[in-house]
Amino acid sequence: MKFGLFGGPRTENYRAYVDTVVEAEALGYHSNFLVEHHFSGMGQVSASLSLLAYLAARTTTMRLGPAVVVLPENS
Repeated sequence: MKFGLFGGPRTENYRAYVDTVVEAEALGYHSNFLVEHHFSGMGQVSASLSLLAYLAARTTTMRLGPAVVVLPENS
């Protein structure tokens, strides 16, 4: 069985989130999927793919991916 993380950081606490993902990898977690929810007050990541790129640089075996990518509204 493989365990992973699902969610995202609070707006003011990116460093703690990155530390959590790095620690999860050290504990043997398999994956981390990042969500993107705007205007909800939870998990507001303005550049989720950039954060995933940073996490990829900080980890070696953790599988990373976007769980949700909000597309821009074209009006």
